[in-house]
Amino acid sequence: MKSNSLSFIVWVLYLAPLSISFGAIGQKPIDFPVSDIIILLIPALLLLSKPLPRRFGFAMLILSYFIFLAILGSVTSGGDYTNFLSGASFFSPTLHLLVGGILYSRFGFSFFRPAPYALLLIALSLVISDLLFGSFPRGCGTEGRWGGCLFGFDVYGFVNSSSAYLAIMSSLFSGAYFVAKTRLQRISFLAGLAIVAFIVPMSLSRSATLAICIVLIFFLYAYNWKFALLGTVLCLVFFSTALEYLQNTLIGRGLAARIEAGIQRGDITSGRFDIWSETIELIFRAPLFGYKFGYFSQHSLFGTAHNQFLEVAFKSGLIGFSIYFGFILYILLRLRNIVLTYRLSFPMYRVIMGGVFALLLTAITQPIMNYSVMGNVIFLLSGVALAISLKGPCETNSPRSLQRRHRVG
Repeated sequence: MKSNSLSFIVWVLYLAPLSISFGAIGQKPIDFPVSDIIILLIPALLLLSKPLPRRFGFAMLILSYFIFLAILGSVTSGGDYTNFLSGASFFSPTLHLLVGGILYSRFGFSFFRPAPYALLLIALSLVISDLLFGSFPRGCGTEGRWGGCLFGFDVYGFVNSSSAYLAIMSSLFSGAYFVAKTRLQRISFLAGLAIVAFIVPMSLSRSATLAICIVLIFFLYAYNWKFALLGTVLCLVFFSTALEYLQNTLIGRGLAARIEAGIQRGDITSGRFDIWSETIELIFRAPLFGYKFGYFSQHSLFGTAHNQFLEVAFKSGLIGFSIYFGFILYILLRLRNIVLTYRLSFPMYRVIMGGVFALLLTAITQPIMNYSVMGNVIFLLSGVALAISLKGPCETNSPRSLQRRHRVG
């Protein structure tokens, strides 16, 4: 009981989109998500756990390319430490690869069971905060957006990033639903999905809204294609009804003005096509090593590339791009092996694919993996997947609960 309570607290700190501020350098704030506190525990966790497979050490060695490139960038720019700070921020989520491997090796899946309940608490806290500190239908975030504060504290990062993070992570509710043992648990996880499906569109983030639609459709597809088709229709009806209601409110008029301005410019992506075009030109000027983690705003009028793939190529060149996304591809292949080896149920497989698809699609419109809370979770789960895949089926029966078949009706 005590260990479950501790695990729950750790997961709340891990998943909460909150940060600790350490001031700013120039105009760049120095913020660390609370989940980065776990990094400080890595030496102690290593002492308490079994030695990790050598594959972890090799992976960290390859990923260390980014921190060395950042150091090189600071040296070649005359000792400007902003390159190093940018590179350290990019590299720090990769350390959670070790955390995931250690926690799984030490505790198995028992440590991860409280995760959906922790996310449910966070989702409830966000919607309650909007109702208490906002002015309905306006939320408590910037420009009246929902999901922007947590009991008076601003969420970490811009609302677009935090809402996209919440939408992608809601796939955790989908997976938990299919392995739930009681009706109360299933109702709780459905409530979590419903809360996120309400908050995300009210955040006015189009990419996050698309992400939650994908998660919901894959969740329904986990039953069968008829449920998915029905769910798609219901999503369209729900969001069109919501927009019709909001169009006469201040928050709705703001969204309508943005969309109308985009249509008049012939670019409904809010200028992203122009940003991507400029970013590609910058990448061609420094193709191999990129700009060694120099800030994008130093080379462009825009603050970010608004694309995860272009952002990585800009910061670290095609070599860094190959290392980063080569590792992500390696983990996805390992995940596929887990699905085949442990014969995960089709509902669970489809739920996982929904989360992955939502993540990759969101990465096209914003550098969501650079959002540290999201990046930390991605590499934590990558560490878990790597640890599972490096063990034979006879060595662990942890994923067996994921083989549970969900019966409809």
